Amino acid sequence: MKKAEKYSILRTIFVVMLCFLFIVPAYSQTIDQKRDELDGVEDEISIRESELEDSKSKEEYLLGQVREIEAKLREAQKELSKIRDDIDDTEERISLTEEELAEAEENLEEQDEMVKTRIRAIYENGTISYVEVLFNSTDYSDFITRFNYLRTILDQDIELLSDIKYERDQIELQKIELEKQRDGLVALRRAQVDKKDQIERQSQERSQLLAAVRAEIEAQEKAIKELEEQSKEIEEIIEKLQEEQRRKSAQIDGEIYWPLPEYGTNWITSGYGYRVHPITRQASSFHGGVDIGINHSRWPGSSSYNGNPVNIKAAERGTVIYAGINGSLSHGYGRMVIIDHGGGMATVYAHAHSILVSVGQEVSRGQPIATVGSTGSSTGPHLHFEVRENGSRINPMNYFN
Repeated sequence: MKKAEKYSILRTIFVVMLCFLFIVPAYSQTIDQKRDELDGVEDEISIRESELEDSKSKEEYLLGQVREIEAKLREAQKELSKIRDDIDDTEERISLTEEELAEAEENLEEQDEMVKTRIRAIYENGTISYVEVLFNSTDYSDFITRFNYLRTILDQDIELLSDIKYERDQIELQKIELEKQRDGLVALRRAQVDKKDQIERQSQERSQLLAAVRAEIEAQEKAIKELEEQSKEIEEIIEKLQEEQRRKSAQIDGEIYWPLPEYGTNWITSGYGYRVHPITRQASSFHGGVDIGINHSRWPGSSSYNGNPVNIKAAERGTVIYAGINGSLSHGYGRMVIIDHGGGMATVYAHAHSILVSVGQEVSRGQPIATVGSTGSSTGPHLHFEVRENGSRINPMNYFN
């Protein structure tokens, strides 16, 4: 055998031994990893619940602010309504004042025109009037009396004109004052409208913040629910792994199933222990299992194959941890299956022609797992069968009577 081929076989055996050595520790590590994952999920749930409490406190605070803003908005609306009523009342009073002012203007204009007419007549006919008064008077006393009457009428007209003008001026001042009040109310209404708009903007902002916080609460509650579901799933996985570990913790107890029931111990071509290697022909070569040969007519690779392959059966129930080509089809163990039986026990089935199971599959005692072949370093169709305890090869015949 070439040096490279020897190295390949030794490397394969070393890898298989390591696989057996770490079967149980790796399985235990899987449970520990799931427990760590569960702790991480529970920590995440605690963080999310704390964040949820903070969000709910924020929601309560914002609700209080929204209620205060709504109260302010109602108060502003009442103030606006009162200002609007005051403006309407002032407008009505201005309208009445304008009517009174127009009436006063009209009266003043009439009285003014009448007085002006009389004054103009007196002015134009003043001398004649006095002469008429003089000649029409019966005596001087009568003259004085007539003159005083005339003067009194003139004075009264002037006084009346003055009173009307005063009244008109007062109405005008009242109108100016009412217009000032109206302008003040309009300015107040404008300010109140601005205040109301500001309060509405605040209300809208708080409502948006409240909606965002409620959406955040909903998302946090959903995340917590998902994390709790994930936690439950991990707990179920841990329970399943623990149950699986308990199920597999029991070592092989008593006699195991002969892997080739059609070919008994009399078909063993090479036993466990030191031997002359069938390929290298080197003496004192250690053989870590037993080789069980079959008829060439039952081997699919033979020219005399009769179409009826020999099934390799699982020696005990367990889990398939390897199912594939070790080395190559012409070197190493060829097509090989390894089954973990728990408690550090495993069995190896090498040189198979075809594999009937896959990694991770649970198999039962006596279940077909492969067909006998001659792949890898093999001189003919046979099954190379090993039993390992914590990775170390032991004599398989110890498990058969």
